[in-house]
Amino acid sequence: MGTPKMVLVWWNNTQCSENINELVNIVGADRIVIGYYRYFHTGWYFEPEVSGRTASVRAQATNAMMPCNTLSTSRNFVLPIL
Repeated sequence: MGTPKMVLVWWNNTQCSENINELVNIVGADRIVIGYYRYFHTGWYFEPEVSGRTASVRAQATNAMMPCNTLSTSRNFVLPIL
């Protein structure tokens, strides 16, 4: 999609903060960045209290060069049982 200008993630309808210290570039064979891994903090920790709960995750990214080009996705996850 190109270089993202704005990446947003929601966990159970709460916007997550990005951990900019863990941004990882995915580099292709010709040493050009072809993607990114980005990490966001949900505010939840993997503890017995949250095991088995369902989490609704939604994300969107807007292209830096074409702001009208925004991709989004969503999914529900069941957290593993400890």
